[in-house]
Amino acid sequence: MVIEMNKRLENLKAGVEAMTALDALYRVVPVIAGSEVGQQSEEVVQALHFADRWLREQDEAGRLAAMEQAEILDYEGVAGLIYAAITWTGGSMVDPRVSEVEPPPELSAKASAGAVLQALVAESDDVRRQELMDQLEASLA
Repeated sequence: MVIEMNKRLENLKAGVEAMTALDALYRVVPVIAGSEVGQQSEEVVQALHFADRWLREQDEAGRLAAMEQAEILDYEGVAGLIYAAITWTGGSMVDPRVSEVEPPPELSAKASAGAVLQALVAESDDVRRQELMDQLEASLA
């Protein structure tokens, strides 16, 4: 059972990482929102609300605000990775006052994959975890 779940998680990770930055965010945000951590962690709930707004507007000011939040969270945890995924969708990876450093094209999708995998692994209800994995798989098909 554990080996099967690990293989499935690896396949989901590969599927998300193969997507464009925006496609990956559009697919993982609803899955994370339906997870335990997406409903119980105020930090993650705030990151999800931020991501929903940013996905509608896709503005540079929002991307820079996401960078600030990612830095505060040390680019760690579900919330930190959601903010990082937004940060790395384009523009510069560094403070706007210094020379621009563009993120590698795959970096945002990797952060999205990391966020959703952390949310899935943290899920305490095995049945719910399987439902969330099914939801993500269906969105990748």
